[in-house]
Amino acid sequence: MRKCLFTVLMFSIALPLLALSSYAEETMDTEGSVICIEVDEEGNMQSKTEFTECSGTMIMITDDKSYALQGTKEDVSAFMADGKGGRRTVNGVLKGHERGWILASASAIKDTTPGEDVEVTGTVVCLLPNYAEGNVQPFVAAGDCSEKEPHSHVIKTKGGQVYALHGSEDAIVAIQKGDKQSVSLKGQVQGSQGAWVLFVN
Repeated sequence: MRKCLFTVLMFSIALPLLALSSYAEETMDTEGSVICIEVDEEGNMQSKTEFTECSGTMIMITDDKSYALQGTKEDVSAFMADGKGGRRTVNGVLKGHERGWILASASAIKDTTPGEDVEVTGTVVCLLPNYAEGNVQPFVAAGDCSEKEPHSHVIKTKGGQVYALHGSEDAIVAIQKGDKQSVSLKGQVQGSQGAWVLFVN
């Protein structure tokens, strides 16, 4: 079993303390399937269970949860060099809630550089988990998706960039209940290509 070391990013001081208080924290070994969520040549979202590079963002699916992986450029390069996607074991600190869990690298937790403040416009895509197959089904909900099985979300820009979405539970619920097309979200971008996360204000 391949094992990669990831620890979770401790939210930067730029995030409200109220948001911080809503996050659980737990150190754990996590075993699951690592998949790449990216845009294909036709502009559609796809999930890849086997890959040697990821132009979008990586998600881990366990038996009962999905996590966004976050790390520096060096972390992602090392992760890819260690092998393609598939079943992996990741050691790290878990933060988040059922509407958005995160695992990130040890170097990310040490990086206290504030994230870039941005406004990202694009389409919010739900990642409905299939735990039996270790994969997700990307889809754009026609309306409120908050009543569906707990799942992660990404935003896909017109240029094809993909960011995992995280923030306080209230912030994610607001996204779930809102429009999914031509959405503008303000927040901070953390991570690197293959492991981008947009922390929504």
